[in-house]
Amino acid sequence: MRKMFGLLAAFLCSVLLLTGCGGGSGGEKTTGKKEGAEKHITMALFWLDKSLEPAEEWNGWSLARAGASETLTTINDKLELTPVLADKWENIDPLTWKIHIRKGVKFSNGKEMTPEDVKKSIERAVKRDKRAADNAKLDSIKVEGENLIYKTKEPYGALMYNLSEPLFTIIDTSQSDADIAKGPITTAPYMVTSFQPGEVMELKANPNYWGGTPGLDRLTVKLIKDDNTRAMALQSGEIDIAQKLDPAGAKMFQGKEGFNTLEVPSLRLEFAFLNLQHPFLGNANVRKAMALAIDRDAMAKVFGGEACGTVFPAAAGYGFDQLDKQHFDLAEAKKLLASEGFADTNGDGVVEKDGQPFEVSLQIFKRTPIPETLQAQLAQAGIKVNINFVEDTQDNLNKGDFDMSLNSYITAVTGDTQRILEQNFTTNGADNYGKYSNPAYDEVIAKMSREFDQKKRKDLTIEAQKILLQDNPYLFLVSGKTVIVSKSGVKNLKKYPLDYYLIDKDVTN
Repeated sequence: MRKMFGLLAAFLCSVLLLTGCGGGSGGEKTTGKKEGAEKHITMALFWLDKSLEPAEEWNGWSLARAGASETLTTINDKLELTPVLADKWENIDPLTWKIHIRKGVKFSNGKEMTPEDVKKSIERAVKRDKRAADNAKLDSIKVEGENLIYKTKEPYGALMYNLSEPLFTIIDTSQSDADIAKGPITTAPYMVTSFQPGEVMELKANPNYWGGTPGLDRLTVKLIKDDNTRAMALQSGEIDIAQKLDPAGAKMFQGKEGFNTLEVPSLRLEFAFLNLQHPFLGNANVRKAMALAIDRDAMAKVFGGEACGTVFPAAAGYGFDQLDKQHFDLAEAKKLLASEGFADTNGDGVVEKDGQPFEVSLQIFKRTPIPETLQAQLAQAGIKVNINFVEDTQDNLNKGDFDMSLNSYITAVTGDTQRILEQNFTTNGADNYGKYSNPAYDEVIAKMSREFDQKKRKDLTIEAQKILLQDNPYLFLVSGKTVIVSKSGVKNLKKYPLDYYLIDKDVTN
């Protein structure tokens, strides 16, 4: 009997030792998660298109938000240009860059990334997408050992900034175009495992990631377009992260236990294109009067953002406080219109000139408080605005078939200013839909192209804005705030001013 009790005691002791050391699958970490439990997050984006082809449209932005895109450089959370797949670079002459490609990087399929792979990827993007061609200004690339010798068509100080945009995601170009559209093979922390176009993207950790072990095992990315629906999905537990909630949605989670809110001033500007071919809008004094008639502080309150009044919001750091920005002065607006021959002769509240009422159409593609606010404020100056909702305003912009068009741009889209200043305002700019032209302005941008010193480029940015604020080719309105709400278990999310960054290797739960 004593022998049997001894054997039983020995057995129980061995069981206790095993469970005490945490060697079984039931052992727990200090986080409360079971050891070996999968780290998985579900995230909802406000936009996800029907393709993941990074060298088309804005698909690369969805990859970047999901941690599935890497480029030669990146813009960090402090808006600093940072090395990624290129670890150093230099100007050999005004047209030539020597770019050293980082060693020891593999694609997610295990293939080593070489300078030749990078060359093919950039050339492919430039060939497939006009925006890529405009922003790469590529003349030629050749491989020289571990370096790329990159020649631009003209001096271009913004190059290494522009190559940070996810449009230039470095991919394994040996994939077929069809496979790339479903999930490009990249060097990023996460790799796409499945994709339902315009609905959901599934990803897992890249086992060959060069930058360390990613913080998640799997990531699910869903498209939920409506802000309120994204907020409700987070509240119900359907998702763990909601990107870009509006003020009403964000308010649901303020001070609520179990949730964290990240709020960062955005570089995104809400503005109105003006068609300078319109008989009234071609007059600089008329445009100035319109700019003076807008109370941006009041607009910012209903929009949930900040008054702007120039091209670059305060968060961009490009001379915001040094500029005489578009501002509110209704009396001066009325005085300017009167000096240009406008008067309300029939008492209907709309001013006329030469028998023609000042009536314009405003096309919009999304419903926010801005259109109605803009309509009401311009009405105070006697300008009638008719709001026209259009599913896609781009076609009308391309054809010049608009009076005013409300748009939303990330202004310093790659941390540098030249892109928007060149493409939207120079005489031959690709996105100069309003047909604005000022030779003095064009010369400032030409100087910027030839300038490689960042301080001098900033000075030229301020000079360019001063000219625009004299001519008022657009109505610069308000900037928003990027609000991201997550469950409190989600760790290490960063505040990126550029909203195409979100998930990186450090995010975990």
